Order: sequence, then C-alpha cells, then structure tokens
Amino acid sequence: MKKNRLFTKSLVIGILALFIGASIIPSVIGIDDVHERQISTLKTIIVDDEGDGDYSTIAEAVTDADPGDTIEVYSGTYSQNLVIGKQLKLWGISEEYGSGDDTGKPVIDAGGSGTVISISAEGVEVTGFVIQNSGSSNSGIYVRDIGNTLLSDNTIQDTNNGIYLKYSSNNVVDNNVITGIASNGIYLKGSEGNAISGNIGIMAIGSSNNEFNENRVLNNPTGMRVETSSNNIIYGNHLEGNTDYGIYVWDEAKNNLIYFNNFLSNGEHAYDPFTRLNNKWNGDYLDENENILGGNYWDDYNGVDTKRGVNQDESGSDGIGDTPYNVPSESHDIYPRMYMFDDEPPVIEITKPLAKHLYVNNNQVIRLLFLTIVIRTINVTVNASDDISGVNRVVFFVGDEEMANSSSPPYYWLWQGGPFFRQILKIVTYDNAGNSNSTDLRLWKIF
Repeated sequence: MKKNRLFTKSLVIGILALFIGASIIPSVIGIDDVHERQISTLKTIIVDDEGDGDYSTIAEAVTDADPGDTIEVYSGTYSQNLVIGKQLKLWGISEEYGSGDDTGKPVIDAGGSGTVISISAEGVEVTGFVIQNSGSSNSGIYVRDIGNTLLSDNTIQDTNNGIYLKYSSNNVVDNNVITGIASNGIYLKGSEGNAISGNIGIMAIGSSNNEFNENRVLNNPTGMRVETSSNNIIYGNHLEGNTDYGIYVWDEAKNNLIYFNNFLSNGEHAYDPFTRLNNKWNGDYLDENENILGGNYWDDYNGVDTKRGVNQDESGSDGIGDTPYNVPSESHDIYPRMYMFDDEPPVIEITKPLAKHLYVNNNQVIRLLFLTIVIRTINVTVNASDDISGVNRVVFFVGDEEMANSSSPPYYWLWQGGPFFRQILKIVTYDNAGNSNSTDLRLWKIF
C-alpha cells in the first residue's frame, strides 16, 4: 500500500512538473487591440479626467472638435453639463487612460442642476456613460427637434426624466439602464419613427409610428403610458412590478399594436378605455412563417389551453388560451399566451473547475499560468439563471458526448475516470422558452 501511495504521489508530482514546465513557455503572442477602431480620416480626441489625454474635460473637447469627430472619454468623473450642437460621436471607454486607477464607465454628473446632456444636432452618438444628477425638473439626455441620434449602453440615474425626445424623429434608443427616475424613464413627446429597445420605463405623449420592443419596464408607478399617440408597435417587452399599471392607454391613443409582451405582478396589467380607439392587444394567430404568434402573456389569466386554430375551435393545445383576456375597460386580447415571451438566452458560468488551476481529487491545489488540469474525480459545478422564463435544464458534455443533465439547482455532475487526454468540457443550458446558451473549458483530465 505504501508503495502504491508513493507511486501515485510521484506520478502526480511528475505530471504537475511537466505541465508547469510547459506552461511557462510562451506559446501565444497576444496583441492588445482593445481600442482599435476603423474610423474615418476625421480625428479621434482623447479625454481623461487626470490630464493624460488631449483634454481633461468633455466640454472642452466638444468645443474644439470638428463635426464628424470621435471623442473617446475614459474612466473618471466629469462634473459638468454638456451641450452638443454638432455631429459628434461621444464614446465612453470603461478603463483608465495613462496614470490613475479609475475603472468602469465614465460618469457625467450635473451636480443636481440642469440637464446633463442636451443634444441639438443631427447624427450625434452617446454610448457607454453613467449620466446622473440632473436638476429636479430636467433630464439625463434631452433631444429636441432633431433626428438620427444614437443613445445606447448608458446608465442614467437620479434624474427627472431619463431620456426625453421632444419633437424628434428617427432616433435609436437602445440598451440603456435607467433607474432612480422621478418622472419617466424614456419620455417621447411629438416624436415619430423612433426605435426604442432594451430600456427601462417609457412614456409616450403625442408620439406616433414608433417601435417599442425588448424593454424591461420594472417597478415604476406606470410602466408605459401611451397618450394621444397612434400607430405605435409595442412588442416583446417585459412589464413587471409596476404599482399602478403595466401599460396605460389614454386620450385618443389610436391604432396601436400591443402583443408578445409579458405582464407580471403589476397593480393593473393594462388599461384601454374604448374599443373605438381600435388598439389591438394581440398579433395574428400565425406569423408570416406559419409559426404561432398570438397575443401577450398575462400572469393572472385563468383560462385553459385545450383547443387550437384561428378560432380556437380545433382539437389540441397550441400555447394560446382558448378564451380571450379582458383588458379593462373594453378591450380584449383574443390570443392570450400561456407562456412568457423570452428571446434572451440564459446565463451560465462554470464555477468548478476554474480555468488555469490544478485540481486533485476534487480539491483545488494551485493556480497555473496557462493550463487547466484535473486529476481523478471532480464535481463539475455551474451557475445558471434566467430572469424571464427560468432555467429548464443544464446539460454536461465531454467533447460531443452528453454525460449528464440537471433540471434543478444546484447544477453539477460528478466526473469520474477518464484517460490521460486533453478534453473539452462543454455546458449547455436551456430556458423554459427554448433559448440556449453554452460555455466550454479546455482542460487535461488525468485518470
């Protein structure tokens, strides 16, 4: 027995020495191209709050820039109000430039006075910032009488309105996180032809022909208010935890199409005062590809699904409720969905084994420079989550071979045995809407 243990110990030490020796030999030459961009011959201006760039304030850079220039703003806090009156690209870069230790999105802070960013020129881009602390009646970003603006991937907080589009058309507002807002997350007034997606909190007054899709509208008094606004398309949004209404339609808001949305835990999911306004609360039964489309998901719908077809009079379920959902006051969703709309993939992360570590008998031993080595048994463990429809299952693969699956947390698989060989550990997770996501890890598995 002592000889066997000594042999095993010697073998492990020998293998470890071999791999560690190999891992210290550089095999890959990396080139850091984090900031490489294909930009026109117009200049790129660098802003760093500690003075390592071309300017230390954004306002100075905006003043001196020529139309069409790009301004890259690096991590730090910039206490100012900005007025952009020329076509510029304002890009936030989430890292330090030069000396200093700032990290994360650059912060533009108005200090509780005025609008943080006012835009009065066509074709402006503002992406990648934290925008905060407007005056009590002002906005994070205010756009008036212009179009073709791109506002994306910003965090807007502690303002009266998050983004205010006034008499402005053909703008794109995409993937902004808007929180701590006193009035409206995104406020449209007299604005048409805008694409609003991936944001939180919306109000539309006198605004028509816009598309609102894939927004997460959470924990507001009213999630979306549509007033004197017509011919808008509102689809694929998630409205949850709004204390008064999920969607509130009022005052001659006509011919709006509202479908494929999720309504959960709102005070009242929706309100639409008159059928004469001709708002439609469902899509067609089938889409152009003959897939079942239908209406919205309502978490308080108490109907059943035993029928199918355009008139819900054929045998067999189809994921559509057999009876309409009544939208107060007089409207109806004639194809209420039995399942939530969800086109976001679940999130997955391998938590054991970690990359570039050595494990022996399920124990983490040491961090390595390049390789991941697993000797003998290990509990392969993952975190998986899906905030909309929930995780359905997690499947474990070695190469192309399915080894195990798990349908409830904690998600793990006990990996025993295996040849001395380089393997690809692959994990795939599925949500209840059928979306999937995967991650993999290349490692050496020994015994």
